Amino acid sequence: MNRLLIPCFLLGFSIALRADPPPDPAWWSTGDLPVIDSNANPNNLGPANIGQAMFMASRALEALRAQLPTVAYQVAADLAGVCTFDVPAEPDAAWHEKHKAPLLTGQLKAIAEPFYNRLDDAVPEWLLAEREANLTDSPDTILPWPNPTGEVNNHAMATIGQLKAVFALHFDLDSDADSVADLQEWLVLGSLTGATLPPKLLSCLVSRGTAYDPNADEDGDGISNADEIAAGTDPLNIDTDGDGLNDLDDPDPLTPESNATAAATLRILTPLN
Repeated sequence: MNRLLIPCFLLGFSIALRADPPPDPAWWSTGDLPVIDSNANPNNLGPANIGQAMFMASRALEALRAQLPTVAYQVAADLAGVCTFDVPAEPDAAWHEKHKAPLLTGQLKAIAEPFYNRLDDAVPEWLLAEREANLTDSPDTILPWPNPTGEVNNHAMATIGQLKAVFALHFDLDSDADSVADLQEWLVLGSLTGATLPPKLLSCLVSRGTAYDPNADEDGDGISNADEIAAGTDPLNIDTDGDGLNDLDDPDPLTPESNATAAATLRILTPLN
């Protein structure tokens, strides 16, 4: 995003919805274009504008894409008919005025809802924990606002505090300090059990947006994922040691055979073997 737009879009307030609010998401204050301006005066009751909401949503997509690219792609596709994050090479006065317009609660809901719907499909337990921590949980909806709501509410002006509360999603939080974000652990392992999978397998599953199945055979070598991890072989490589032998047929799949091709042929052709 154009650096000239930063002063218009920065949000510099702490959520004041509770006495002990959870820490702000790290992605709010990282990167070349932080969402939070630590030097701004707090004012959660101040009105939010369209530009601030668009900037917040675009940064949320970046943070989500770094953890769950498939889910981020789905959210972006859903938002295609709602808003655009494209910035003209030379924004004119009309463009600036449009983004300075007050943000309505209905507009905020439309921008945020795809995030919650897709996250609930992929990681419902993680999303529930986030809503509970942010005090935005409701028994009749996965969304961070009461459901149903009336038209009058949708046409009210949204505040900075509401915008922040809706997007207080800790995509990059690593609560157990195992170098794997909680969001990824919930997706792949279904709980916060620590980084128990080989990094390559974890990365593969995260990129696909699928949960880990210990009984599956990712590389098709006839050995389950769980058995490969226990044996130290690569669950994504049919020939872990690269000696030409399938891990299932290799007497020592972690050490290359000196004459693997011949050995494999002899095992097939010799009746006594």
